[in-house]
Amino acid sequence: MPLKPLKRNSQCARLLEYLQAGGSVTSFEAYAKFGITQLAARITELEGRGVVIARAGEENNGARYVRYSMGVEA
Repeated sequence: MPLKPLKRNSQCARLLEYLQAGGSVTSFEAYAKFGITQLAARITELEGRGVVIARAGEENNGARYVRYSMGVEA
């Protein structure tokens, strides 16, 4: 069964458009820019549609987090 297209203004659609434009995002940025509270779930949904998402671990003042992009993994 083929996947249904993403709804035009859905969280996944907005996130995918941003990543395809060369953007990268952390969970904090996703909330601030798109109101996405469960970024990992949206990433999993996109990956389920065949989108390849790169992950780069980062640390800032002892806080560790992941930055997602469509670029080459760091």
